[in-house]
Amino acid sequence: MKHYTGKNFMYYLKADALVPAFTITIVSHYEDKEVQESVSLFELIDWYKENACFDGLEIIARQINDESKEAESKGAFPDSEKTYTKTINT
Repeated sequence: MKHYTGKNFMYYLKADALVPAFTITIVSHYEDKEVQESVSLFELIDWYKENACFDGLEIIARQINDESKEAESKGAFPDSEKTYTKTINT
């Protein structure tokens, strides 16, 4: 509080379902910078509980031609992470 009076910081809590892990980041915030898209904290935790890959990713061992492999991989993991953002005013 002594050195940062009147400064804003951004608190990011990112849930990554593929790792699975949470990442916490606190950075100084400047008014002209865009804030990342944010979900509510409760929505983030509920989403993480439902989507986290605690047992790892399932790898299917089969032969597929290149065309179908590319088509399947495009939508394989549409939502692999979400972020909760909060501005901290000192």
